[in-house]
Amino acid sequence: MIYRMSDQTKSQIMLAAIFIICVHVIGLMKIFAWEMLHKNSIKREIKRLELRIVELSEAVGKK
Repeated sequence: MIYRMSDQTKSQIMLAAIFIICVHVIGLMKIFAWEMLHKNSIKREIKRLELRIVELSEAVGKK
C-alpha cells in the first residue's frame, strides 16, 4: 500500500494527540486515586484537631 506524505503526517498527528490525551487521563486517574486513599486520613486529622481545640478551650475556661 502506498501512502502519500500527507496521509502519513495526518496519522502521526492523530497518534500524537491520542497519546497526549491518554497521558492526561492516566494522570487524572492517579490524582483521583490518591485523593480517595488519603481522604480518610485527612478526616481523621481534622477530627484530632477539633478535639484538641475543645480541650484547649476547656483548659483556658478553667483558669
